[in-house]
Order: sequence, then C-alpha cells, then structure tokens
Amino acid sequence: MMKRNSSFSDRRRIKLLSESYIKEYLKKPQKREETTHKQQILILHYLGILDKYDISTVKKGLLFSKLLNKNDKNTEDHIRYVSGKIDKNEIKTRNNLEFVYKLFEELELTELAVLVKRDMDKFYNTEQE
Repeated sequence: MMKRNSSFSDRRRIKLLSESYIKEYLKKPQKREETTHKQQILILHYLGILDKYDISTVKKGLLFSKLLNKNDKNTEDHIRYVSGKIDKNEIKTRNNLEFVYKLFEELELTELAVLVKRDMDKFYNTEQE
C-alpha cells in the first residue's frame, strides 16, 4: 500500500512540475528569427552605411565583421558582391530581399522599402526569363 501512494505522489509531483514549467515557458519571450550574415549586409547596403566612408572593401570587411561578429573574409566578399548584377547575385536572393523589405515596411522606412522593392522586381523579372 505504501508503494501505491508513493507512486501516486510521484506522478502528482511530475504533473505539477510540468505544469509549472509550461507556465514559466509561456512567460518567456519567444526567440526572434535570426538575421543571416547576407541579410545583415543587405540592411547596411540599403541604409547607405557601406558607402558612407571611402575606404577599401578589405577595410570595410574588417570593420563590419567586428560589428556583426562574423568572419572578415566572408563579410568582405558579401560587401563586394552586394552591388553586383541581380541575376548572378548571391546576396540579393528572393528570401533575403523579402526579409529586408518586410523589415523596412514594419519599421515604416518607406523610402528604403521602395529601393528594396525595385530590386525585388528586377529579381522576379530575371527569374521569369
């Protein structure tokens, strides 16, 4: 008889613990979607920050890699290719452009959203050809 009560109390304790865990989990803020390295570079590009200073791409790569906590060579490459042709661009992909567009729309940065929309239109037109 003692085992049965012990088992019952163990199940009850587990249930209470799991209910309390669920309540605590629901109180915590949910994790935000992470911005990829390429999306970060695109944001800087459309904000005009990448062209703000007249320094080499290598130096820009080093500077922004420190800011973004990313690899300096990859950052340099992303900066180099962000202004390239849209049909061969690995930075201005459909997913990345849509992400940045939605972000600017959400922040009511209308002028910037228009710039992204133009590139999205170019992307969709080359995709259909």
